Amino acid sequence: MSEQRPRVIFDVMGGDHAPGPMVVGALRAARDYGISSLLVGDRAAIEPHLAEGGQERDLIEVAHAGAVIGMDEHPAEAVRNRPDSSLVRSIELLRDGAGGSTVSLGNSGAIMAAAVLRLRRLPGVRRPVIASLLRLPGGATVWMDIGANADCDADHLCQFAQMGEIYARSELRIERPTVGLLNMGHEEGKGPQVVRDAAAMIAARGLNFVGNVEPQMMLRAEVDVVVADGFTMNIAVKTLEALADMIFGTVRDYARSSLRGRLGGMLLRPAFAGLRSQVDYREIGAAPLLGVNGLVLIGHGRSRERAVVGAIRQADRLTRVDAVSQLARAFAP
Repeated sequence: MSEQRPRVIFDVMGGDHAPGPMVVGALRAARDYGISSLLVGDRAAIEPHLAEGGQERDLIEVAHAGAVIGMDEHPAEAVRNRPDSSLVRSIELLRDGAGGSTVSLGNSGAIMAAAVLRLRRLPGVRRPVIASLLRLPGGATVWMDIGANADCDADHLCQFAQMGEIYARSELRIERPTVGLLNMGHEEGKGPQVVRDAAAMIAARGLNFVGNVEPQMMLRAEVDVVVADGFTMNIAVKTLEALADMIFGTVRDYARSSLRGRLGGMLLRPAFAGLRSQVDYREIGAAPLLGVNGLVLIGHGRSRERAVVGAIRQADRLTRVDAVSQLARAFAP
């Protein structure tokens, strides 16, 4: 491990399919991209999967943590009651300097609670926010908050916009990203009072604010950063996932229904494969929790090897651009 490329700390016991795909994904990231990982979890469950590795095994270490926080557990209580869990230990190892980032596919509420309790918020940040980078047919865009904060006031939304703008500058490589608020209409004055107040606050901060954004504008990636409370945006993301599954499932069923359908399916397969990759969570990797004093990424609970590799690569990339320091400088009192 070198100082220029800190290793990724990975809670391999989080997610629906843990720990096998997580361990194999870490091995693939080491083999294909030279990324070192510290795997946190039950050593007895991890070691058999490590046996599948070759020379890349030298880039992998294991830190034992015997307990697991379930997806349906109360976040704050689980963090308090299971300090020896893989999720909490991975956050503590990041705090103690064992790596440059932490990735978990586990209980997102517990990840946020552990990050706030163990790492603390950056000075000046009221609430952390989960930001997701999506590569849609119209281009790349950042959506936030993906689910960390169901109830928000105008100042929260304004801070989310500020953090999103900084994140988008790094991820999208745009000097002045456009920022908008998700709303039911693009006209000024639309929506609930909290959104109207947030719009006025964001406009006063000097961001490249374009006002309200309707859902179709989001899906066309017309705006670089789209901001909403976690309840609203989480529903939007899950609706997109469900819609994509429904469309591709319908096309697949039609393609299997007749000779004409099979021929059409063969012709359309390359185009649909490319389109699906743009809305597939497995291609996105993981979403960073912005606003805490450390780089924490939250992955999809259904992730398998390919998504794990993407999450590790994203963690490695954000570590190298020092994303946390960029946010700390912007919010310093």
